[in-house]
Amino acid sequence: MLGLIRPTSGTIELGVNKSEIRVVPDFPILPKHLNVDQWYDTLEDLYGPVKRNIDLQTIMRLNGRWKLKDLSAGQTRLAALMPIFFGRPQLIIMDEPTNFLDVVIRERILNLIKEQLVQTKSKVIIASHRTDEIELFASEIILQSRGKIVGNVSLKHDASLGYHVRVNDFDTFEKVLKKHNMPFEQTTTLMGKTLKINDLGRLWGPLNDFTAKGGILFNLSAIGTLQSHIGDLSS
Repeated sequence: MLGLIRPTSGTIELGVNKSEIRVVPDFPILPKHLNVDQWYDTLEDLYGPVKRNIDLQTIMRLNGRWKLKDLSAGQTRLAALMPIFFGRPQLIIMDEPTNFLDVVIRERILNLIKEQLVQTKSKVIIASHRTDEIELFASEIILQSRGKIVGNVSLKHDASLGYHVRVNDFDTFEKVLKKHNMPFEQTTTLMGKTLKINDLGRLWGPLNDFTAKGGILFNLSAIGTLQSHIGDLSS
């Protein structure tokens, strides 16, 4: 897409000028001789000022005097994300955009990127192994396995396809569900054994009985279209 590798066949039409594209690569190579302030000024010269009333360096906790060559992996990732917020990009391409970020800054940065996309009406192409990031940004998804496309998923009208329930004692919980005539299905996810139920409204009675007997609910999560497709591929 960026013209860095010559395709063996086919063409890609992005429909935007290169100056309107921002890229966050998986392994960013930054001008290590610059400090954070100089990097900020360089981006402003290239793309124009940050259009929103935000202090990027404060949000990202990047001291202006720090040299890019001395940043940690997480700090380097944050510096690599900075170009997204300069000017008015029309297309943002991100590859594993939150690698090496801790939980708190990751949440903050994801919300910041989402707000940027809404305000600039930018399109986004993201490659990620994290389903929460994909669902936050994408409406159309291509699933790949070992370099081949194995599925296409649309999240434009995504709705829950049921719920996964994980508890500490499946035998007892299944007995409680049967007592309440609650339909369920045994299934296995990446987290291990779960029970799939479809009617969330009817779950609370059995769950109350189960916990009253000392049972513990570990997890209750909705199954979206993406999770369903991934589950099909792993089964």
